[in-house]
Amino acid sequence: TEEHFIMQFFASPNARENSDSSNEGISAEERIAWGDEVCEILAEMSSVPNLPTWKPEGFRLEMVDVFEVSNAGMLLSVAYCNSDEEVLMLTVQELPVQNMEYNIEFERNNQSGKVENHNGIQYYYMENMDQYMVTWQKDGIVLDISGDITEQDARRMIESIVD
Repeated sequence: TEEHFIMQFFASPNARENSDSSNEGISAEERIAWGDEVCEILAEMSSVPNLPTWKPEGFRLEMVDVFEVSNAGMLLSVAYCNSDEEVLMLTVQELPVQNMEYNIEFERNNQSGKVENHNGIQYYYMENMDQYMVTWQKDGIVLDISGDITEQDARRMIESIVD
């Protein structure tokens, strides 16, 4: 990979305090798609993110890792695998409120990358070494979904997010 995509954030010290707290929690459809264990962890975040209500069939929960990042917040990394040993990753990261500037860097293939707006949120689609990825940010939370999925799978997941 020769190119990098950098998401840059300029958070204010009270960014989490001003985040959208109107989110009622995690829907039944999100729980079916991603699993109770993952949804219970997400419910502990400063702002509960909306997840896709659809993910490609056959991916079963394999691993859940939760990290408390110093000077930041929670980092959740979840792996799902299917019978062909393909992997789907969900990563959810709280942005640090202490740092006025924060960057998250993603590797991507040359000339890979599209930005699209869906329900007022910018989604960044890219590919890296035969792995497709979509990432976005809302209310102080950065999410990305990547793995052995197609561009169409990524788009269908994003279109299934109910805001």
